[in-house]
Amino acid sequence: MSIAQIKQMVSWRPGQLARNTAHASGWNILRIALQASSLILMARILGAEGYGKLAGTVALYVTFAQFAGLGSGIALVRHLARAGELHARMSATQRTYLATGMALFVLIWPLSILTLGGTLSPTTLAFLACAELVVAPMLLPLAYRHQAEENMFLSGAILTLAPFARFLAVLYALVAQVHDVAAFAPLYLGWLTIVVSGALCFAWPRGGDMRQRPSLIATIREGLPYVISGVAVTAGGELDKTILLRSAGGALAGQYAAAYRIMQAMTLPVNSLIMAVTPRQFAASGPDHRRQRKWLFATTILYSTIAASFLWLLAPYASLALGNEFQESSKLLRFLCLVIVTNSVRQVVVMLLTTGGMQAARNVVETGAVVVSVAAMLILIPIFSIVGAITALIGADGIAILFGLYSLRKKDNTA
Repeated sequence: MSIAQIKQMVSWRPGQLARNTAHASGWNILRIALQASSLILMARILGAEGYGKLAGTVALYVTFAQFAGLGSGIALVRHLARAGELHARMSATQRTYLATGMALFVLIWPLSILTLGGTLSPTTLAFLACAELVVAPMLLPLAYRHQAEENMFLSGAILTLAPFARFLAVLYALVAQVHDVAAFAPLYLGWLTIVVSGALCFAWPRGGDMRQRPSLIATIREGLPYVISGVAVTAGGELDKTILLRSAGGALAGQYAAAYRIMQAMTLPVNSLIMAVTPRQFAASGPDHRRQRKWLFATTILYSTIAASFLWLLAPYASLALGNEFQESSKLLRFLCLVIVTNSVRQVVVMLLTTGGMQAARNVVETGAVVVSVAAMLILIPIFSIVGAITALIGADGIAILFGLYSLRKKDNTA
């Protein structure tokens, strides 16, 4: 090797996409650590029954929380990625998140009392609903702003604040010897409110001309095409806990939710890659958009296969961290290994539909997949219990992947 080649190797620096993926992955690793710590502590504090009630309830609120902002966050990314004005649009987006979050609380809290009132008290449900529907979504415009600017370090830092607040609440509950969901819910809301308020105070962009701020209706109208897919994805990945809670009880739902959260953490690096690539894909032309597909798919399949294999080997040891009540979670993790692969590939496919100007096709694909998933769960869970829920997840991912790839191929042939 010549001296010139050695100098070239030494002087090499990663490109912006590589740096952004690394930054997003770094914050995802921290989120994994926080979520894992929270999961282990909550499992030991609340037990399988209590954790199942908490997970099933929060899953319902997280699903409906996707309506917060009504897609205005993704519209903000597209606007800023195309060199749009910052301050007025940020203000309009934040206002939309607050208004829609409060409207969701008024609608969903009473609904949850009707569906889950026998599980937790209305007051406890109110604390959890406010945390997930109103407070937590207020961080998203800040994260979307930095994602659009391809600053994944700050975007990832902001997205880590909610898991950090949850960890603080769990830690406080441990010190205060809290052992039931009713006492934990106000702690969670309080810590989350403190953390979100601090983030908005310190990270909000100052200055700018507010005279160009779009109206609430105009902001919602621009974001609406993006809201359906977000709700569908979350519903497919969260409502299984709620259905299990209602069908099989808190203990079994807790076993499944713990295993699912561990599996979900293994897909976060793929999410990091997608977050880093999305602004660039929005700005790319047709040929550039297609050129990146091959390495996106290759990278995703390679990583998810390795992650699934790793989880398969370590699954038997999960109960050592979670506690003896979660013996069943170790067995479930092996069933969930295939979901790591299917879910990771699905994330890439639907992202390509959005950034390729095919949001309508993504909405159809995602909605169809979630309808099949929920229907399959309602049929399979009473018969096959947790295995039925996992089968429904894999089937929904397969439907989304096949029809998403078909839509992409169809567009390529007509381009």
